[in-house]
Amino acid sequence: MPKQNDHQRLEKIVDIMLEMTKTNDYNLLLDKLMEGASKLTSTTKVVILLLNHLTGEFKIIKASSPIPKNKNTTIKSDSGIIGLAVKNEKPIRANDISKPQWKQHYVEYWNNTRSEIVLPLVIDGVTVQVKTEIKTASKTLGQLNIEISEVNAYSVEDEQQLSI
Repeated sequence: MPKQNDHQRLEKIVDIMLEMTKTNDYNLLLDKLMEGASKLTSTTKVVILLLNHLTGEFKIIKASSPIPKNKNTTIKSDSGIIGLAVKNEKPIRANDISKPQWKQHYVEYWNNTRSEIVLPLVIDGVTVQVKTEIKTASKTLGQLNIEISEVNAYSVEDEQQLSI
């Protein structure tokens, strides 16, 4: 995949962010998020998942590629690479899901995926209840999951720029 220079990528990020601020429509906002992630990474497999805090499951709410018919649209928040991203509250980049370090975590969705990057959608400084205590903490709302059929498809720069 041809890499863009930093200036071109920054321009794309600014354009994407401007487009996202122009709408109050929830579905259009999610479409813009998926479209932007796809443009930045040159991939066609972008999925947005929302976390149901009552069930502890993620639900796929938008996907840029059709979900395979034999796959569930809900995923436990502690499963797969998505679960690692939730646990660590930081992006996870797996540049070769066939490597031993990912074998125990990777949950196959599309059969030709070789690289995956998962970005938690987290809000910091939210008032939350933890057991009986009220405190300020971060809260995971969902995940942005991006997959491609190439090994080593994502860089540190991809991870940083998608996290903006």
